[in-house]
Amino acid sequence: WGTSYRRSFSDHIIDTIQSGDTVDLFEDVFFTPVIASELALTAHELLESSAKGIFNVVSDDRISKFEFGLVLAKAFNLDERLIKNRKITNHPLLVPRPKDMSLSNSKVCNHIGRSIGGVEKFIEDLRCQRSMGVASELGKL
Repeated sequence: WGTSYRRSFSDHIIDTIQSGDTVDLFEDVFFTPVIASELALTAHELLESSAKGIFNVVSDDRISKFEFGLVLAKAFNLDERLIKNRKITNHPLLVPRPKDMSLSNSKVCNHIGRSIGGVEKFIEDLRCQRSMGVASELGKL
């Protein structure tokens, strides 16, 4: 969940679909999204273990922006038909960006001795956080 001044990617998708508008998501852009609560937990574990170096605290799953939107919509009982499958290669006027922004989390997983978690778990965590009012609390920031 993002703050009132900086919505998260999942906020954007949920808000757009709930308002009845379509959202264009790219099938050819990949990332490894992580929920902020897991990022914070893992960062604390790294600090407590006096870890040194660069660690990618990201999801175990590499997923396209389009697939992420579908999983999110399904979990929140939103109309998946409002998610439009697009290709970034068909939008040459957009700001250039990498098509594959995914990262490996193997170093951090080996260091802390556990998996970070996958997209479906993180989206379920989002649903739980919403039901507990976390989203509305952050929206006040």
